Amino acid sequence: METHEAIFVEIEQMREGAAALLRAKLDAIAGQLRDQANRVVGDLGVVVPPDLEALLPIASLAERLRSLAAPPPPPPPPVLALDLDTLRALDAGRAQSAVLQELLHQLGAWCGPRAIYLARGVGRLAGARQSGRRDTGHRAPARRRGALRVVRPQ
Repeated sequence: METHEAIFVEIEQMREGAAALLRAKLDAIAGQLRDQANRVVGDLGVVVPPDLEALLPIASLAERLRSLAAPPPPPPPPVLALDLDTLRALDAGRAQSAVLQELLHQLGAWCGPRAIYLARGVGRLAGARQSGRRDTGHRAPARRRGALRVVRPQ
């Protein structure tokens, strides 16, 4: 029986030695993991600074949002009347053609391409002038009978 007890004691000592060796190796690995974790935390401190405003500045964002939420100022009222200088320029023309030519020029402040057609009687075109359009080479048929068609609202 002593042999069995001696073998049993030797197995227990081997088990305790293996467990001690395993604990030592696990402690060494745990120490290495702690060192790595400390280095990673230090590296994260560089990547993500303690002052987050340095990483992503949003202090001016609140001010910008307030300015965007504020209603826009009302637009200035449109100028619908002719000023005195424009009326004097129109008055300076003594012939109908000079007045209409000046009117065509003054309309440029309110619209782009423009044209004035003069008709005498029903459907008879007496003249035409245009401004602000590129010349297409086509002219309005000034003397052809029926060049303009009168459309009356119903």
